[in-house]
Amino acid sequence: MRHLAITIGVLGLLVAGRTPALAFHFGDMAVASTAAHGGNLMLGYDFDTVVRTNYDPALTALLPPGQSAYSNTEPGFDALDVDMPADSLYIVDAGTQVTVEITAIDDGKVQLVLNSATLAHVGDSVVIGTLGVDLHHHPSFQIFLTLPSGTFGEGRVSFKIRQTAGSTAYGDSQAVSLRVSNGHLFPPEYDATAYDSASVKCQQAVGKNARKFAGALQAALEKCLDKVAVVAADTAAGLSTTKAQANADKACGDAGGTLPPANTMLGKIAAARQKAFDAIQKACGAAGSNDYGDEAISQHLGLAACNVEDIMSGGYHGANEALEAITQAGQPVTDSLPCLFPTTEAD
Repeated sequence: MRHLAITIGVLGLLVAGRTPALAFHFGDMAVASTAAHGGNLMLGYDFDTVVRTNYDPALTALLPPGQSAYSNTEPGFDALDVDMPADSLYIVDAGTQVTVEITAIDDGKVQLVLNSATLAHVGDSVVIGTLGVDLHHHPSFQIFLTLPSGTFGEGRVSFKIRQTAGSTAYGDSQAVSLRVSNGHLFPPEYDATAYDSASVKCQQAVGKNARKFAGALQAALEKCLDKVAVVAADTAAGLSTTKAQANADKACGDAGGTLPPANTMLGKIAAARQKAFDAIQKACGAAGSNDYGDEAISQHLGLAACNVEDIMSGGYHGANEALEAITQAGQPVTDSLPCLFPTTEAD
């Protein structure tokens, strides 16, 4: 495929399974070290966080037909400015120059552009900056997908950071991996110049069926996450979680493959989405007003799903983290919920 100068997100190390409350720009990746005035470089960040991008029409216009581009500018790089020994995070000495290097990447799907350099292949690297001088930078995170613009997709990149100058010697960081998703989808434009009675019915169908789908998605997630909350409560109380976990696995996943796909939470969500899609297509597609094509309908429902998942992330602390451990067909349930974002104590 055609390569553009695009940026994929960089991801930091999560220390001991926790995301510390870092004393720097909130949401950025903290360049730190594992020991005071030495040790290995590392990034303080939750590397389970999925970087979610927005549809980028300008970049998409430069791509061959059938491909779509998505972009975002968060998170950035910043320097840790307070030692946090409890989390094995220490300030990197001033004058230390830090470089990022790609160790694995989906060629042709993702790239990293930082400080005017394009990183698209294993081994590509660029200087991020120098501690105490110019380290704070925000790349633009982008992903190319050979999918209709209303279809969810993701790409992956792995990288490490290393020292390239400075009087204090630091070892390389571990290589970490990041998922980048097009979880946020832009709403389709409605053609107001063709606002006739058929278009009015189409618009009514869009609102009505998007609402029904969003309600079904929220209800399914609520049922699942209520069961997950029991697991968390039993854990906090020091009780056995065996029964509660089995109930959560059944409500959220496929109970170790014992549930037919159609009877699972994800199966019910997919059925509700298809029902909404069919109803909107009937009113708005070629057989109706012809205002919305299949791609636009999919975009609209994708955006509705993303908003519901955002709400549920805020309503159920730790929802994303819990559902990463529950599977369907051997894959984490979160793979099908790209807008369910991680929550931390800092939230």
